[in-house]
Amino acid sequence: MSFVIGLLLVIAGAFSVGTSAWPIKACKTFSMEHVLFFSMLFGLLFLPWLSMFILCDVPQVLAIIGPEKIIFANLFSMAWGLANILCCICMVKIGFVMVSVLLGGSALIVSTLIPLIFKGSGVFANAPGLYSKEGLISVLAVIVMIIAIVLISKAGDLRDKQLGKKGVEGESLSPMRNIMYKVMAIISGILSCGIFMLNTYCGSDIIGAMEKVGVTSPYKGVSIWAVGMFVGVIMNMVYALILMAKNKTFRCFSFKEFCWSLCDGLQFFVYLIIFGYGTLMMGALGASVGNGVSQCVQTGGQQFIGFVFGEWKGVKGKPVKVLVIGLILLLIGIILLSFK
Repeated sequence: MSFVIGLLLVIAGAFSVGTSAWPIKACKTFSMEHVLFFSMLFGLLFLPWLSMFILCDVPQVLAIIGPEKIIFANLFSMAWGLANILCCICMVKIGFVMVSVLLGGSALIVSTLIPLIFKGSGVFANAPGLYSKEGLISVLAVIVMIIAIVLISKAGDLRDKQLGKKGVEGESLSPMRNIMYKVMAIISGILSCGIFMLNTYCGSDIIGAMEKVGVTSPYKGVSIWAVGMFVGVIMNMVYALILMAKNKTFRCFSFKEFCWSLCDGLQFFVYLIIFGYGTLMMGALGASVGNGVSQCVQTGGQQFIGFVFGEWKGVKGKPVKVLVIGLILLLIGIILLSFK
């Protein structure tokens, strides 16, 4: 029963972060860099550390964790932070559709299968092997979900063509540079799994430090993201400031859109808390199954936001059929991955 509850928590959290991009679509004054900066500042820096200071004696917890483990954890967040930057660059160069396929597919493979090959810490250390029954089912599920991601991305491309939208088509590149940016998108997908690997390989040690100082509530998991995500968050904020300087948008401000940006950060914060707790409840398979399910539900959440903001209004025929098939395969993949 705890596995099912944990799975539902992961799904709820993934839907939260999958729909968190709505401020970027809703904002008229703010650009992507403003939403990125304020959401990171509030949701991934202020809220986690405020929670830590409320829950425990922070210096004592950091001393128990130790500098080596803190550095190790932040290497994962550094990878995640770099992935976000590479993703933005690749979208400009080769387009959203191509990047979403390459990034989503590589992230799904790595985040789901790596915990079965290299065992995580704590409860995740007991995960079954890649060639076990559970491991082979996971491989099958990943194949199904990659096909789903390809179809969903293709549906978006067909939608834009039907509506006569150019979207982000990318620049005109030489064959070699085109390949280079596609490889960069794949690397971005692999690096983006840093957020999952942080939870898988460092989470139990960080939570253990909280338990040693007497914090026993489920909310103790906030320490993983406060301590482990720091470097990656700072990287994203610095990148946002660089974009503001480049685009000369420092003086753009809207209080309403500022609040929307904070909501974006809050949704990400909620995701991290219930995702971390949910994977622990799922037991040994929590890392592999939780990571894969999270990756796919985020994809579904992004399509939901597209519907809400009218991106599919007036679209009919082949784009809709391809999207429906993709979403059905995504659901089948999630069910397969969750088979225990």
